[in-house]
Amino acid sequence: MYRKYIAKTVLLLTILLELCRINTVNAQMQPIKNDVFWCTSAKRPIYSQGGGIFKFPDPVTGTKKYYWYGVQYAEADRYRKNPAVTFTASSTFESVTCYSSTDLVNWTFEANVITKEELDKDRKTWLGRLGVAYVKELKKYALVVQHGNQVLFALSDTPTGKFIPHQEISMQHIIGTPNTGDQTVFTDEDTGKSYLIYSYGRGRNKIYVSEIGVKNGKVDLLDSKEVFHGEGREGNCMF
Repeated sequence: MYRKYIAKTVLLLTILLELCRINTVNAQMQPIKNDVFWCTSAKRPIYSQGGGIFKFPDPVTGTKKYYWYGVQYAEADRYRKNPAVTFTASSTFESVTCYSSTDLVNWTFEANVITKEELDKDRKTWLGRLGVAYVKELKKYALVVQHGNQVLFALSDTPTGKFIPHQEISMQHIIGTPNTGDQTVFTDEDTGKSYLIYSYGRGRNKIYVSEIGVKNGKVDLLDSKEVFHGEGREGNCMF
């Protein structure tokens, strides 16, 4: 009788472990659907143009999560409602959005970390192409984004904002144009250092790398290294 009990217990545990394994595999294999408009887990539209996904500790739990930052333009909602219409006249900045996820499939809206009312209340200005880096010297999260024809740094205590404008810099003395072309942020997980990857402001025929750090008490670009010179390249990015 005792042996039968042991055998049944072992069999039950084996079945439970197998079910757990199957559920884990299924959770890991959730599909990412292409060619569709994405929504959050709460069925809200995701608006996140020209940004990037970065991994930071959750400010409440400390657990590492993915944070997706991008721009919501006014035209995006109208395009979502009618994809047959292309809006080419302008890109009207509404906000910088932030979404979080633990699996890159299911996303939760966190906040509008910068809005037009906070940044450009009285004037319409281009804003786009952004990334976020953690600056350990100041214990701040730095949003690096094109703003008008310059580069804006905005800071926050947490990855979910609010991000407060910190300073704007002209790239004229660095690369010869006041603005960058396409730009993204890359963080080296081994060193914790972050870099701005960007192109020349006119033509995109040069690509540069600059470390993001602190200079004279301000978050800034510490240096500039030209890493490519040739034909124009879109969407400069480093993995």
